[in-house]
Amino acid sequence: MLDAALLLARLALAVVFLLSGSAKLFDRRQTTRAALDFGAPAFVAVAVGAALPFVELGLAVAILIPESAAVASLIAFVLLTAFTLAVVVALVRGRKVECNCFGLLGARQTVTLKSVLRNVLLMGLAAFSVAARGDAARLARWRWLTSAPDTARVSLAFSAGLLVLVVILAAVLFRVIRQNGRILLKLDELETGKRRDAPAAGTAHHAGLPVGSPAPDFRLDGLHGEVLTLASQIAAGLPVLLTFTDPGCGPCAALLPQLSQWDRELRGQVTLVLISRGSADQNRTKLVQPLSTVLLQRDREVATAYHAYGTPSAVLVDAQGRIASPVAAGAEAIRKLVDALRSPAPQPSAERRPTQLAPFGGPVPDVPLTALNGSPANLNDKRSNDTVAVFWNPGCGFCQKMLPDLIAWEAGRPAAAPDLLIISTGSAEANQAMGLRSPILLDGNFAAGRAVGAGGTPSAILIGKNGAVLSSIAVGAPAVLSLLQPQTDTLPAAASPNGQPHARSSHR
Repeated sequence: MLDAALLLARLALAVVFLLSGSAKLFDRRQTTRAALDFGAPAFVAVAVGAALPFVELGLAVAILIPESAAVASLIAFVLLTAFTLAVVVALVRGRKVECNCFGLLGARQTVTLKSVLRNVLLMGLAAFSVAARGDAARLARWRWLTSAPDTARVSLAFSAGLLVLVVILAAVLFRVIRQNGRILLKLDELETGKRRDAPAAGTAHHAGLPVGSPAPDFRLDGLHGEVLTLASQIAAGLPVLLTFTDPGCGPCAALLPQLSQWDRELRGQVTLVLISRGSADQNRTKLVQPLSTVLLQRDREVATAYHAYGTPSAVLVDAQGRIASPVAAGAEAIRKLVDALRSPAPQPSAERRPTQLAPFGGPVPDVPLTALNGSPANLNDKRSNDTVAVFWNPGCGFCQKMLPDLIAWEAGRPAAAPDLLIISTGSAEANQAMGLRSPILLDGNFAAGRAVGAGGTPSAILIGKNGAVLSSIAVGAPAVLSLLQPQTDTLPAAASPNGQPHARSSHR
């Protein structure tokens, strides 16, 4: 009985790895993309896409050979454990990752607890195959293959391979037919909807949310770990051009250099925000030229909320947070939308006038703040020494990681170093609990950060004792700590990790 159970367990494992490896072999690009979505570095993802199909096929064969079955089952157990841990980490982090376990043979669905339970079941079969000791004499019945005539073995191998190929082709054909059926149904629905919702003569029908309706807010991670919202992007009183792309989209990749150029050309007039998906590393490799703001949605939830169903596409949100244009679908439509934005824009109303960002070398803006003891203060107060103003948030994880560095800097402050001033959100109690000796001013709505062009925490600028802005925005702990070192007569602008000066980040 044990031998029968052992044989069934090994057959089940072999079939699973045979189907999985064969399917991945025909869909290696998606396997690589799935590895990237799980958070693997680019070089690891490429290696996984190239090697994993052959590893799984090799395990399928080795599990059926009595001499190698136990070792192959142990390798299968380790591999399944790695898969399971990757799925659990993705679920804990809230990532929506498409499962590519059976490549073209299975419907692409996001990983769930069902994926974990399925892997645990397979791990149990693999563990049983390793631990159980079958009757060698009975298991040796597989060895008749080695004593059979060459012609019989070749014929059997050819038949088995042909059977596997027929199963794979049948599954792929079924998948294609099912997918085409869905496409035809969707087209029929769209056509029916067009006939039902056809606008009257003389009216316009546009894609996307109605112009003038409230734009859906979002909270997304940036490429450098910052967290951004729509509210923080429109806080400076400028319209925001949301552009939706995908790292696997060819037309998107072709449009990225143009987006970078528009980002520079429209700065101060329109805020360009790129919303992509996938991992940060995956998107960094696609950015040949830098963009000020790149956000990562988990799947397509933000694009769907804006009714932007294809990539590349774009929509304009005005400074009041309302939809200001239909969805521009495709590169050409986006270019036309940008051309329209290049024309002179009307002056904003007095109640929503954009904040005047502090220019390099210009005076520090007049922004009221509050000291921890409740007394009034101002960003442009006169100071006796050059001062690094660090924009902070006690609830920001990146600020918390940087806090020990600031405490260490205070303890061993270099000679001729500038003063440190913390401009923070949060309560007085939360800021006092950090244990910093440097002065802390409270800025509940991040007005000071926005006034100088900072949108994220931690970030900083250098203010001269004459009240002039002596640097551009330093974003992230390394750049801020560099600004706190003794300065030379000529201070270069603080740069982002890609080497470009920061104009805006995000407010956490």
